[in-house]
Amino acid sequence: KALCEELGIGDRWQPITKGRHGLFRHGKIHWLSLEPKNFLSAYSFLSPLSRLRFIMMALVVYSKFRGTDFFDLSNCPSELDTTSAYDFALRWGGKEVADTLIDGYNATYEFHSAKEMSVTGLIALFGLMLNNKEGFAMWHTAGGEMQVLPNALAKKLKVKLNTVIQDASTLLKEYDAVVLATTADVTKKIY
Repeated sequence: KALCEELGIGDRWQPITKGRHGLFRHGKIHWLSLEPKNFLSAYSFLSPLSRLRFIMMALVVYSKFRGTDFFDLSNCPSELDTTSAYDFALRWGGKEVADTLIDGYNATYEFHSAKEMSVTGLIALFGLMLNNKEGFAMWHTAGGEMQVLPNALAKKLKVKLNTVIQDASTLLKEYDAVVLATTADVTKKIY
């Protein structure tokens, strides 16, 4: 919100009405929740072993990564950027948790497979949802135009899109920062 105000588009942004989210499983909708009071009952459709593994995964995430800042991922351990959210969930939560919850969540919120998102991004997003004082209040532009914020930001920056990079050292002399926007699997190949 502060960035929108700084860019002069604060009047174009409004809160999204908070919705309920669920998974259709075994013939009914199971309403999901990250709130501690609803946490166990929300995932009752999982097998007992998967539910236990999911709780263990949540405890690992909470104990090891609770300081992860969605808006500044520079403090995250580098190994989390080379592990997909799916592989992390498979290791700690098992196949049912990875396929049903984590991949389903990613498909809904991120519009791609959990195999294409780093575990850093997933953990940071969960942290934002759990710790945000406004209850994970999401914002959007009036009218739903997704380009309003990127366009306002681009007006303040020297932006080149779809630019072939032959020599990164020359590029860094010309610009203050370079942003590489790719999916996690493509970024991993580039690294």
